[in-house]
Amino acid sequence: MHTLALQADLVLTVGDVRARIIGDGDRLTLVTADPAGLWDEAAHAELPPGASSLSRLLGQVAGALDSAGLTLDVAGDDGTVLALGRGCRSVLGRVLTGDRHLRLGSAKAVYPLVARMARTRVAARRRVVLAVPLGLGLAFLMRAVLRRNR
Repeated sequence: MHTLALQADLVLTVGDVRARIIGDGDRLTLVTADPAGLWDEAAHAELPPGASSLSRLLGQVAGALDSAGLTLDVAGDDGTVLALGRGCRSVLGRVLTGDRHLRLGSAKAVYPLVARMARTRVAARRRVVLAVPLGLGLAFLMRAVLRRNR
C-alpha cells in the first residue's frame, strides 16, 4: 500500500483575508490571523458545483482528506480552530457538516468563529440564531465533563 505525502507552502486569499497552507507528510496546516474572517469571506464566495452550502463543502473536504490519509488543521492566533481528515472524528462535526471527520479545537480558538457566524446569520435573516452557539457550548461542556471523569 502506498501512502500519500505532501510538501506544501501555499498562500490562499479569499476576499481580503490571507491564509498560508504549510505541510510536510500527511499533515497540513492552514494558518490565518483571522479564521472568522476567512469563514465570512468564504461564505460569500461562489461555491463549486455540487456544494449546497459552505458547511456541507467543508464536510466533503473532511471526508476526502480522510480517504486520502491526510489531516488539515485550521489555526489562528488562539490555536487550532478545527481539524479535518484522518484521525479527526466527532458527532458535532457530522451534525454541522454532514461528515464526522471534523473536530473542533479549543473553545478559546473556536469562539470568535462561532460569534461571527451567529452575527452573520442574524444580519442576513434579521433574527437571532442560537442553535449553533448553543450546540457548541453544550459540546464543549460535555467534552470537559467527560475529560474530568476519566
